[in-house]
Amino acid sequence: MARVARIVAVALALLAAGLVIAIALLFPWGPISGLRVENARRTTAPPRIVVIFSTPTTIEAILKRKRAGFIRAKLSDCRTGDTLASEVVAQRAGYLRDDGRVQRRPRPSSPASYVAIFDDVTDRQGQLCFSLDGGSMWAGKLWSDQIPLTLTPG
Repeated sequence: MARVARIVAVALALLAAGLVIAIALLFPWGPISGLRVENARRTTAPPRIVVIFSTPTTIEAILKRKRAGFIRAKLSDCRTGDTLASEVVAQRAGYLRDDGRVQRRPRPSSPASYVAIFDDVTDRQGQLCFSLDGGSMWAGKLWSDQIPLTLTPG
């Protein structure tokens, strides 16, 4: 009886380990590291927030390596983490609205440098933070650190 219980316990442990590995392989999960904000400014006509940012590798390479469906740039309230605005950086299936407001920079100092344009959300209280996140429509979660923005006019 004890031998059967041990066999069942080992079988359940192997099944659980296999399930964890399968989930890890099927769904994107983990940090997007190395995000850097090079410049953030507020324009007045039209009212926009422009963020120039870079990553160690291209967003397309991150999307492929993490097996994600999409990656987006977002502005959030640093204190609460609430998303105030977001724009698609890259996606595979085209199921998210993409207004083309995040573009790779031509001839940047870094090969993975981008410019993101958001509607001005500075009428909301609180410090603005910039970050990247993503995942797939089914499951998974990608995230970067939130970087507080100091907006310059221009």
